[in-house]
Amino acid sequence: YVTSTSSIIAEGADVAVVVVAEQPYAEGQGDREDLSLTAQDRWMVTQASRHANKVILVLIAGRPLMISDVVPQVDAIVMAWLPGTEGDGVAEVLTGRAPFGGKLPIVWPRSMDQVRSPRPWMNPPLFSADFGL
Repeated sequence: YVTSTSSIIAEGADVAVVVVAEQPYAEGQGDREDLSLTAQDRWMVTQASRHANKVILVLIAGRPLMISDVVPQVDAIVMAWLPGTEGDGVAEVLTGRAPFGGKLPIVWPRSMDQVRSPRPWMNPPLFSADFGL
């Protein structure tokens, strides 16, 4: 378990699960110029990757976040979208109590430059639509 105020990590843990979530927002109120992970989020991924054998990144968001800089540090990424009251479903697939499967319904951009580009198709995305299990 890693938080910004804690450096307690099980050294050599088999698996670390890092959950990154956007701040709650409503339509229009959540508009941001930069969808990058926060420094704290990136720090948690780095700490987990230093101390655990495998790292699973769980993203809870309503849109793609810029994760290119942390992808090399993780072994798996789960986009949980906004599970609402169905957070148990996310836990069930993480623990193996339910089979995991899913594909991205959209293209996942590599960077904010790609998001802002008038021709985003000129550079390959981080993940294409239908990427996943």
